Order: sequence, then structure tokens, then C-alpha cells
Amino acid sequence: MDKRTKQDIPLEHIVQVYSDLFNEIWRRVAEFIGDATLQVLMKSAVNRVAGAYPFMAAVRVTNNSLILGSLEEGEQPESSQQAQVGLQGLVAELFSILTAVSGDIIIRELSPEIRESEVKLSSYEEDET
Repeated sequence: MDKRTKQDIPLEHIVQVYSDLFNEIWRRVAEFIGDATLQVLMKSAVNRVAGAYPFMAAVRVTNNSLILGSLEEGEQPESSQQAQVGLQGLVAELFSILTAVSGDIIIRELSPEIRESEVKLSSYEEDET
């Protein structure tokens, strides 16, 4: 059997991995800058990424979390790979904003979580071969 590609990872799995990642980001970053500030920064990141990936406009930001489940319900990406790229873009945009706010202090703290998410996605590919 051929090795699965990122395109073959189910949208539900991608959403779950990134939901876990954003929950951890929220928990850790809110300790530094507070929920209200993080909510504003997250909304800004989502709005910027939605310009390139319109389906990302379905992502909801609440006063204490980012809700990705709406990606499965609203305007959907063309493929699960496009969803993954859009979510990676959201992480990158958020990190860019956080770097502008705090230098690399917060980003250094979150690097292990990013690597763990990448491993979860790549291990899914390997498990399905």
C-alpha cells in the first residue's frame, strides 16, 4: 500500500491536532498577557489568515479559546491539506504577532508544542500505511 499523503489525513484529525495545539497555546500565552489581550491578538491573526484562506473566517475566537470545529461545519476548505496549510498559516501569523509584542520570549516557550503537533500529524500518516 502506498504511503498516505497529507492530503489524505482526515479533516477531523487535523482539526483535533490543531485544536489541542491552540488550547495549549492559549493556556500558556494567557498566563503572560491575559485572556483579553490574547483574544484581540487571535482575532487579528484569524482575520489576516482569512484573507488568503477564506474558510478560516469560520474559526471562532471566544474570550478564552479558539474554536476550530466550525471548519467542519461552515465553508470548508477544498481539501484537508488546504486546511492544514491554513492552520499552519494561523500559527505562523499568531507567532509573528506575539514576537512583535514580546520578542521571542513566548515563542521559545511554545516551540515544543509546535513540534509535538507536527509529530502527531506525521505519525498519523505513518500509522495509515
